[in-house]
Amino acid sequence: GPHNAATQYTHTPSAQVASGRPEGVILFFVDGVNADIFQEMLLAGQLPNIQHYFVDRGIYVSHATTVTPSITYPSLISMLTGKTPGQHGVVGITWFDRNQLVWRDYTKLSQMGMLDQDYTATTLFEQFPERSTYSVFLQPHRGATKVFDNAMSNAPSFAFNMWDQTDRTTLSRMGEVAQLARTRDRWPAFTVFYLLSPDFTAYQYGVESDNYRESLIHTDEQLGITLKMIEDIGLLDDVIIGLTSDHGMVQVNRHFSVEKFLSRDAGLHVAHKHLWENTAFESRLSFYRRYNAVVTPSGNRYAGVQLRKPAGIVDGKQSYAAWTVRPNAEELRNYPTTDGGTVDLPVTLVAEESVAAVAWTHRADTIHLLNDEGLVQFAKLADGTIRYTCLEGTDPLGWAAGGVDADLLAGAPATSRAWQQATAGLDYADFPAQLLDYFRARRAGDLMVLAGGDYDFRPKNRAGHG
Repeated sequence: GPHNAATQYTHTPSAQVASGRPEGVILFFVDGVNADIFQEMLLAGQLPNIQHYFVDRGIYVSHATTVTPSITYPSLISMLTGKTPGQHGVVGITWFDRNQLVWRDYTKLSQMGMLDQDYTATTLFEQFPERSTYSVFLQPHRGATKVFDNAMSNAPSFAFNMWDQTDRTTLSRMGEVAQLARTRDRWPAFTVFYLLSPDFTAYQYGVESDNYRESLIHTDEQLGITLKMIEDIGLLDDVIIGLTSDHGMVQVNRHFSVEKFLSRDAGLHVAHKHLWENTAFESRLSFYRRYNAVVTPSGNRYAGVQLRKPAGIVDGKQSYAAWTVRPNAEELRNYPTTDGGTVDLPVTLVAEESVAAVAWTHRADTIHLLNDEGLVQFAKLADGTIRYTCLEGTDPLGWAAGGVDADLLAGAPATSRAWQQATAGLDYADFPAQLLDYFRARRAGDLMVLAGGDYDFRPKNRAGHG
């Protein structure tokens, strides 16, 4: 998004990455890093260990692209599998499976452990059956030889919002990883550390706060301590180290409930209970057949809206098909309301100041996206390339102003990789392929709703993403 577009940064490496076959990879996931603030602090010398161990010794990608929607668990699974959320099926921290009538919410301890059963794509851990692989505090970890979940050691600091302490505990596991490597006489093929302090600090204080910058400084200090240990035992040149974030973060000052809006102002009957497998299917069926909408907000600035297909008037009342049947595009633009009228859901949502854009399936392999500036279409052609068409407005996504090639904007088909490269660093980066993937997923909303400005879709946080 615009708040996370990176400024090009160049450097001359002071050392070459060691040649030859590496002993393994150590990857650090730092949750919720705002790219602008990160680069500002890096250039100001406030993140010296990241500068020394990563930038000076290797490659710095200044226009990385996250997934759509940019939510933590979908992003982590994408980085572990190489699949987009639409391809691996975990489309949010919360989602609703309209076939099984199951609501999932990974923020709940009772459901967090179900994550690895909710996707089937092969993970990086599973790519090394003959080597050790370690996961440290990373929730998706299927196939890892050893999982450090830190459940007991991190519980007190997590409960009292001591995010920096949580990350210190996580990184302290490097000593145990090294001891296991000595015992096995070989460094693990793949080791992952998940750090959460910037993300949770941003939720509590906002990305514009001193607290957020301090969390990045603390992350840098702890990474320095950890990597100095790897250097001291002589392994730094024998492993590849990587540092990445899962998504950006933006400041949030105002809040908007998509669920309340659709119930109160758009005339939908939105389900208010979140039932899952611990409720019998017959009970789930009985409950959800009373409603025509389910809203699944994630990351605070994205919400999926699932809808039942209208099925005409029966005995003087509007009826609906089973949840397994999706409404078509025309029905989304003329959806029945509780007062007997109809509502154009995309237009009604985008008219709200809090909503930046709404996307939906227009027809097979064709997606529409509407915002205040107009309407665009992404269509996947028979050869797999994607064509962009501006249907309303002049430059709704700001891509012409951002330097995207005029031929692409005039309808020239291009591969998904070409679209990613053309839109990196701009608003709606990599949307053509990722939206097409998203709307093929069983758990995807019939509408993808994205927050605008300084709004989010939850009641209290000071930062958001998605």
